Order: sequence, then structure tokens, then C-alpha cells
Amino acid sequence: MITVPLLLFLEQSSEVAPVTANVRQLLNSFDKLPEAEQREAATEILRRSLQIEFPPLDDAVLIERAEELFLSLDQQEDSGETA
Repeated sequence: MITVPLLLFLEQSSEVAPVTANVRQLLNSFDKLPEAEQREAATEILRRSLQIEFPPLDDAVLIERAEELFLSLDQQEDSGETA
């Protein structure tokens, strides 16, 4: 299971660093896979990601990201969407 700090880091890092051409190519290839193979690839990437050491997030970033997440969930709930 992905932890909340990891998800928050991933959201933060996508804002900070642009996607490289290699990553863009990988993502484009991923998008072309059938759904079952996307799940398989995602599972393997997540498994490998557990070996990566991510920098710690400070409390201010965690609080900001949590607020954004809860506001988004509230909006989805208000509009009748499900996560």
C-alpha cells in the first residue's frame, strides 16, 4: 500500500520537476498498454519505488497537501462523485 507521505511527495515533486523525455516516453508507452498490463506495470514500479529513499517532507508541506486532498474529497462528495 502506498503511504500518504509518499503520495504527498509525488504530488509535490511533479510540481517541482518537469518530466524528462525518457519519462514522457515511458508514460506514453504505459498509456498504450491494456488495463491489465497497466496494473502489472504499476505494481512493479510501486514495488521498486519502495527501495528509493525520498527526502523528508516538512510539516508545512504535509499540512498543505492534506488540506488540498480533503478539499478535493469534499468537492467530489458534494458533486456526487466517488473516489
